[in-house]
Amino acid sequence: MPDELFGVTKGMFQEYEELRVSGVTNMYGARPYLGWDRAPFAAVLNHYTEMAAAWPDALESARTPIAQTRNALQRADDALEAARAERSKAAKEHRLALKKEERHDG
Repeated sequence: MPDELFGVTKGMFQEYEELRVSGVTNMYGARPYLGWDRAPFAAVLNHYTEMAAAWPDALESARTPIAQTRNALQRADDALEAARAERSKAAKEHRLALKKEERHDG
């Protein structure tokens, strides 16, 4: 069995499958949860059947309840942290814009 198909490793496929089985998100919106570039994500969507046939053990281990729970929680934590970082960045940019406007008006 190959270690990689269509630019996706077996580990990446298992990660995708864990998220899919967890039900945390619709699979078309899963890319932010996975943190992947567009190409491997599209490859999994387009070649899921071939990957599932090549790596049946990845499917099986992704379906264990502990793996599902652990990975779903980790992805939720990661998404929350990313949202907090984005909010903090936006707030900082807003404060800088206000200061610049004050200097311009003053």
